Amino acid sequence: MKKEEKVKGKAAFGTAAALALVFMIMSTADRFIPFSPERNPALRGYPFAANSMLFSFIILGLTVYLTYIYLKDYLVLRSRFTLAILFAVFAFMVYAVASNPLVQMFFGIGESMSVLVIIQPVLIAVALAALAWASSK
Repeated sequence: MKKEEKVKGKAAFGTAAALALVFMIMSTADRFIPFSPERNPALRGYPFAANSMLFSFIILGLTVYLTYIYLKDYLVLRSRFTLAILFAVFAFMVYAVASNPLVQMFFGIGESMSVLVIIQPVLIAVALAALAWASSK
């Protein structure tokens, strides 16, 4: 039982670290663009903001839970496929945080010209490539 508790503790710590990393990415994303246009409030011209916030929080909750589960499994199994799933879940976590209008307003990220506009599809593509690679082995 002691080993299992250790694994659960490491998985919980890793999950919290992944979530902290996502929020650090969010807080520094627009600093990488030297000449960004004047920023508008994140909700301007965004008619479905309430629905987007709801689903973003649902996705975020599920990705945090799945990060915990798969990190716990990876610490025991050490399989490539579990690692690829972890990366895919992390990409979805970044997407959930980046697509939430409330989080965008909190961090002051503009609607356009944000690094996160590029990061999201790149992370998803790399995550899918990692899953395809792990599945083919």
